[in-house]
Amino acid sequence: MSQTGLKLAALILMFGDHVGQFIPGAPFILRIAGRISAPLFLFCAREGFGHTKNRKAYLARLYIFSLIMGCINRRLAVLIPNPYRPCTNNIFSSFFILFLFIFITDRRQTGKSKNALYLLFAAANIAAAVIVSAEYGIFGPVIRAALPTIFTAEGDILVFAMGLALWHRRSDRKKLYRGYTLLCAVYLLIVLSAGPKLSFTDPAPFFKWLLYGNIQWLQILALPFMLCYNNKRGQGLKYLFYWFYPVHIVILYVLGNIIYQM
Repeated sequence: MSQTGLKLAALILMFGDHVGQFIPGAPFILRIAGRISAPLFLFCAREGFGHTKNRKAYLARLYIFSLIMGCINRRLAVLIPNPYRPCTNNIFSSFFILFLFIFITDRRQTGKSKNALYLLFAAANIAAAVIVSAEYGIFGPVIRAALPTIFTAEGDILVFAMGLALWHRRSDRKKLYRGYTLLCAVYLLIVLSAGPKLSFTDPAPFFKWLLYGNIQWLQILALPFMLCYNNKRGQGLKYLFYWFYPVHIVILYVLGNIIYQM
C-alpha cells in the first residue's frame, strides 16, 4: 500500500471518527476505528518530512493550517455557544510541534549542543504552556494554535512520543514496529492502572473501561496498515488532506448541533 493508499484509509477512518464525535447517536465503533487514523497520518507525515527538499516550507504549511484551524474553532465557539460537543480538534498543531523538534535536533550537533537544544525546547514548551493555560475565552483556540506545545496540542505527549518513535526507527522497519507496539503497550498499562480492577465475578466494569473509558491504546490497530506500506509515494494528493480536515469538521460540527437541537 502506498502513502496515498494509507492516507485515504486514514481519511476515511478519520471521517468516521469525527462522525462519532460530533453526530448525536452515532455508533461508538466509529470512534474505536478512528484510533487508526492519527497514527497513519503521522506515519505518512514522517515519510513526507523525511523526503521533502524544504523542511522549512513543510513546517510553515503546518503552522499556517494550525492557525486556520484555531480560527475556525474560535468561530464555531461563537456560532454555537452551547454545542453538543466543543470543537478543539487541531492535529496540525500536534504535527507542527513534533516536526519542529525534529527539525532543530536532527542535525550534526555535538553532545553539549544537542543537550542545550533539548533544554531550550523544553523551556519554551513549558513557558508557552503556562501562557496558553490562562483563560482567553473564545480566543483560546487561536492562542493555542499560535503557541502549540507538546502539553496542549491535540493528543499532547502521546502524539509527540508516537511521532518520535516512528521517526527515529524509520530506517529499520522491524525496530519501528516493535517500538510502536511497545508504546501502545505502555499506554495500555497506564489505562489499566487508572481503571477498575478485573473481577471474575463481575468483569463488566473492567471491559467497559477498557473499551469505552480511554480507547487511545487501540491505536495498535494501525500496525497492520503500516505493515502493508510498500515504500511508494503514490499519487500524492497532498493538499486534499490539508483542506479536507477543516472542511469536514465544520460540516459535521454544524450538522451535529442541528440534530442535537431538534
